[in-house]
Amino acid sequence: MTERLSIIEVDKKESFQSRLAVILNTPPTVETVNIFAEEALHQLIILIKEIAQSYQEETCDTKIDKEIEDKAFAKYQLGDVEEILINIQNKQNQINSISEYIHNQSYQSNKVITPPDSGPKMQPGSGKGGFDNPNLIPRLTTLLYILESDFNISKEQVLLLKGLVRDHMVRQEPYVRAQVNELNRVVYVCDEEGNASYVFDIKKLHDIGVNLQDLDLMTKDERGVLIKNHPGIGERVVQSNRWRFNVSELLSADIQHISTKKTSELTKVNNESVVVASSAELDPWRLFWTDPESGKHYGSIRAIARKLNIVFNTLDVFLKNSQLQTKKVSAHFKIFSGYAYEDIQQMSQISKFLVAPKMARNTVQEKDLIKDFWTDEAGKHWGSIDTVAVKLGITDTTLIRLLKESHLQTKNVRPHAGKIADGYCYEDVQELPMVREFLSNPKVSKDTIQEKDLIKDFWTDEAGKHWGSIGTVAVKLGITDTTLIHLLKKSHLQTKNIRSHVGPVAEGYCYEEVKELPMVKKFLLKHKISSD
Repeated sequence: MTERLSIIEVDKKESFQSRLAVILNTPPTVETVNIFAEEALHQLIILIKEIAQSYQEETCDTKIDKEIEDKAFAKYQLGDVEEILINIQNKQNQINSISEYIHNQSYQSNKVITPPDSGPKMQPGSGKGGFDNPNLIPRLTTLLYILESDFNISKEQVLLLKGLVRDHMVRQEPYVRAQVNELNRVVYVCDEEGNASYVFDIKKLHDIGVNLQDLDLMTKDERGVLIKNHPGIGERVVQSNRWRFNVSELLSADIQHISTKKTSELTKVNNESVVVASSAELDPWRLFWTDPESGKHYGSIRAIARKLNIVFNTLDVFLKNSQLQTKKVSAHFKIFSGYAYEDIQQMSQISKFLVAPKMARNTVQEKDLIKDFWTDEAGKHWGSIDTVAVKLGITDTTLIRLLKESHLQTKNVRPHAGKIADGYCYEDVQELPMVREFLSNPKVSKDTIQEKDLIKDFWTDEAGKHWGSIGTVAVKLGITDTTLIHLLKKSHLQTKNIRSHVGPVAEGYCYEEVKELPMVKKFLLKHKISSD
């Protein structure tokens, strides 16, 4: 039964809710992006103490701890305090990670991106007629933050290229080109104050024959002419406290649509059946609409996939024939069918998928073994047939054949970009007699080096001789494999088991020995004469 609140308590509840909303809804500007989460955390801690103290006074509870804070937040209907704190800390970690990533990246171009327009130049800090060194504004950090937070596009997916700065230039910081293929956008930003940013539609550029290299070398005036002559191809974004909002808008919607409508018009939702998702920067359910009656959170497939920590395509496949209830939700200037996060979480195939061990995406130690494998408590590594085959240096078809009669134990594993698969223990597979025997056979080379391409598809022994299959040797001799089989019928040549890089073990013949056989030499000479 819901606890009834007195008039005083209702006033307190509304006051606390309002103050919490201010903290969660305060968006970062470009100038505050590096510290906004830290400041929000500071303000939230102060508010939590006040809320807990108020609850303590009303309930006469003498101790203030996490349990009291949870009860106080529940009483005043403020949400999950721990979830809010974790979300804010995650935001700060995200910003720190982006800043570190930018600092450690090597993405230098050999050209000036956005070269200066012609005209009189003023040197910074030069005294009369000059100006003080300009401030730096972390626009690139903010851009990568927008892409991660609003579009679920990681910083690693963005192609960055940093231009040069010449000694004669007034601008002391370079322009950086950020290519976002997932959104069909290219963005130019400079962290020095007084420099506008630019967002262009890559497809529309291509349609008029302008490539990114051309765009890199355009001055600000030339880009202005391009934008004016081709409405909807791009926009110039000047610095303001709405820079973050404006850039996000240009990344998400058609540029021409934005250019011809006021922002207020874009954010209106005329259809009453459409609900508006939360845009609060620090709301744990940002980009979701929370149903006030059921408490369920409705969001896009992409937003839910991010929440579940699975890839978009995987979730999209699961939902194809789900027949789950949806609601029309507005977020990011678009209206879409929103699914309830809680409904999806309860789907049997989703819950099964989520409990399956997830393979690591990171590469660490032991010759890259961890990547694409799940490591169990015993330290063994489990992967799909494909993953284990790649690690063994053989094809998946070959491994499937070798495992046919193995009766090895398997576990469900979850690749980071796919459906649940049968997982095999790499160490167990490696120790199977049939696998060990197969791997002990010499493997032909995939690489082409010297001696007129002789090494490719051959195994080279210690004596420097080259061994290949009938087909490989025949190709090297310039004859058919049927002809070579016929010539070798009575040769009694020694053979070795060799394994090709794409197939099973085969009988290997020494190319040098085959070439010196009298019947082969005779045939090749006759073949050469008839060709001449």
